[in-house]
Amino acid sequence: MPHRFSGEISRKLDYKNRLAIPEDVVLDANEGKLSHVLVIRGKTEGEPAAPFLSLYELEDWRAIVESASKSLQDPDEMRLFMHHHAADAQRLDVDNMRRVTLPAPLLQYAKIDKEVKVVGFWDHIEVWAVEEHQAYLGMLEREGVPFPSIADLSRYIDRYGRPPQGGPGVGNA
Repeated sequence: MPHRFSGEISRKLDYKNRLAIPEDVVLDANEGKLSHVLVIRGKTEGEPAAPFLSLYELEDWRAIVESASKSLQDPDEMRLFMHHHAADAQRLDVDNMRRVTLPAPLLQYAKIDKEVKVVGFWDHIEVWAVEEHQAYLGMLEREGVPFPSIADLSRYIDRYGRPPQGGPGVGNA
């Protein structure tokens, strides 16, 4: 069973660009060892796009690629998906201290120096440069991007038997 992640925490990379995956964001830390992850480039929707890194457990990443290969019927769409989302993907070992060494080219892409914001995003972890994360959240607030309350989500799940799929807010049955 894959791990699940939630929460936000600030961290510093060590001198070898290792990130200690915070136990605070691993919801099921006692469910087994986190041994390998895949790191990919991430970026937000809209302009300007904010860069970050995403860490996926290999099992979750495989499920995403399988789902994409089934839903993208056109080989060119699949090729483009893989080009944009997996071109610089790298498999990383997680050591006994739950650290991963983040590759220098991906750190440069995400504008990460030493200070990072680690965000648990349920099926993956996002790693942001602190300034990029603050700027992105500020932009969302200025634009008034809607987000559901916990009560809204609970009502939606009670009504439809599943969480909402895509789109802002909760009104997307």
